[in-house]
Amino acid sequence: MWLAPVFGALMLACPKDDEGKSAPVVDAGADADANAARAVDSGPIGSDTGVPADGCAYTVLKTPIAAGDVHGANALNELGQIGGVDGQGRPFIWSEGKAPYYFEDTGAVSGEIFDLDDDGRAVGVLNNVSKPDATGQSCGLFGCGMVWIPPGPNPGPNQWWPGFNVVHAYCQEGATSVSATVPRAIAKGYVVGQNGCGTPQNVSFYSGLGTLPQYLPAACGDGPFSDVNADFMVVGSCTLKDSGEIRGVRGKGDATTVLPALGGTISYAHRLNASGIAVGMSTRPDNSTAAVYWNEKDELVELPGIAVVKDGFVNDEAYDINDADLIVGTVSVRPNAESSWHLAAAWKNGALIDLNAAACTRAPGKDINVPTAGTEGYPQYLLEYAMAVNNKGQLAVLGEDRNEGKFVFLLTPR
Repeated sequence: MWLAPVFGALMLACPKDDEGKSAPVVDAGADADANAARAVDSGPIGSDTGVPADGCAYTVLKTPIAAGDVHGANALNELGQIGGVDGQGRPFIWSEGKAPYYFEDTGAVSGEIFDLDDDGRAVGVLNNVSKPDATGQSCGLFGCGMVWIPPGPNPGPNQWWPGFNVVHAYCQEGATSVSATVPRAIAKGYVVGQNGCGTPQNVSFYSGLGTLPQYLPAACGDGPFSDVNADFMVVGSCTLKDSGEIRGVRGKGDATTVLPALGGTISYAHRLNASGIAVGMSTRPDNSTAAVYWNEKDELVELPGIAVVKDGFVNDEAYDINDADLIVGTVSVRPNAESSWHLAAAWKNGALIDLNAAACTRAPGKDINVPTAGTEGYPQYLLEYAMAVNNKGQLAVLGEDRNEGKFVFLLTPR
């Protein structure tokens, strides 16, 4: 059951234009209608700072989800729902104006939501579930993969049922399940992930359109699929049999291919959009990490980072992409050997967008060398990892409230 939380509103000053307009930063507990009234029509985003000429590009909403260091938001759908895992290890689904749903009715003590589709269906893992699923199946003592369906009418046979559904993988003939099934993505009720079978192949778990197997390339050992689009194209990663290196993969059915890398030993393809463009990361020969995307021709494109990186490795990464080809992720800043941090970033048409400047959590033009917490000039909020983006241009971001710690933030275009 969804319950409306009660929290206080919090506002931060933003740079203003000549008419005095600014983009507010608000707390998720503030009145939903009042928050919505603060939004204005979006303006063009500049290629340099990501800030439109008339002021801030985003309204920033601090959600009630307290997050871990690099955990929090994994998915953001067209409904504005965010799914992930909070700082206590609890799976959650949250949307503005509603209290987080932590799957308490399943008896689960921990878990994680990996993806949400645009109908509100979720996939993930629940641990130590004490109650049967919607069809009476047991989840087991430890963890199980699951699909969660929002409350509503019974969808009928051969479909998922309202509530949580235990996911069982389809294993190849003669193979048995040797580990937990982990569903990682859902589109049109079709789920992909890692099947837990004692074979090097991953296959789909279920589809309302009938079973459509998804296989890793022959060069691969094991590894998960991490996303699927409406055309049932998948991306993921695998361990190569010959070298033991990790590579991104993309394709459909038995036509998946290994994606090129930057010369290092690890690359991951995290998400893809309707066009099949995939985003992720790839290491270089020096073990530094670049944010990258793979275009429709399987060509690898490295995305720009921030020049202020000294005495240490770069650790940039792209996590998600929407159908307008807006890519989101994080870039690293390391001004010296003693200090480093990450800044939430987006890329559009190959240009880097500084989301802290675009959201007015830091004034445009202000030095990105953020002072030590508690000193003058340190921002109230520091946006660190842009984890997900939907087709409305909203972003789910992991960041820090200097007074209260890590939280999930929702950025909405003005």
